[in-house]
Parts: sequence; structure tokens; C-alpha cells
Amino acid sequence: MARGGKFGWFLGLIFGTLFGVLFAPRKGKELRAKMKADRRKGRLGVSPLRDDLQHLGHEIASLAKKFYDSETVQDIVVTGRKKMKDLSKDLVGEVNDFHYSRIQPLRDEVKERVRFAKGKASRTIRELKRKVKKIKHVMKRKNAS
Repeated sequence: MARGGKFGWFLGLIFGTLFGVLFAPRKGKELRAKMKADRRKGRLGVSPLRDDLQHLGHEIASLAKKFYDSETVQDIVVTGRKKMKDLSKDLVGEVNDFHYSRIQPLRDEVKERVRFAKGKASRTIRELKRKVKKIKHVMKRKNAS
């Protein structure tokens, strides 16, 4: 066995026995007698075991529902939801702060550079139009003479 495997196996044996004794719906002697009677009827002898497991399942489900519906658990659920809501608000606030402290200045700088580039492009286009107009005027004169 792997290191710690024997201890884990021993611990599992102890807890399995403890839970088996605590949660068994009937005594072992009584269960074996019912299984024997079931086999005499031509069955496999597992019906009593199945019934006990179903009963145990219903009991566990009932306990879980009672536990979930208890005030303590409901308080924990409500508190957890409130904390998640608060954390999400904080996160949104941090994202907004990041946006306005880091992204907004970059965005403003990009806008300024685009505005500058548009202005420079507009001036260049106007200058080129003037030059084309001048060239057309010179060409008209040459063609006219």
C-alpha cells in the first residue's frame, strides 16, 4: 500500500462501522432473517436491503432538507448572497476606477492624435488641390498658346 494507505483504510473501516451502526434502520440479525425469507420465496434476497437503503435515502433527503431550511443555513445563504453582491459592486467600482484612471487618459490621447492627424491631412489635401488647380491653369495656358 502507498504511504498512509493503511491508516486511511483503518480510518475508513472505523467510520464505516460507526455510520453503519448509527444509521442502520434495523438490526443485522433482523435484516439477515428477512433476506433469508426473501430467498425462500425464490428471490435474490436483496429486497430487504433495497428497502432499507430506500428508507435511508429518504431519511437523508429529509435531514438535508431540514438542514437547508433551518434558520442558520438560510442566514448563511442570505449572508453569502449579500457578500457576493457587495463583492461584485466593488469589482465594478474597481473596473470603473481603472477605466477612468488608466484607459480614459489613453482614449483622450488617441482622440487628440486623430484630431491632429485629420487637421494635418485636411491641410495637405487643400494644399494639393491648390497645386492641382495651379497645374491645370498652367496647362490650359500652354494649350491655348
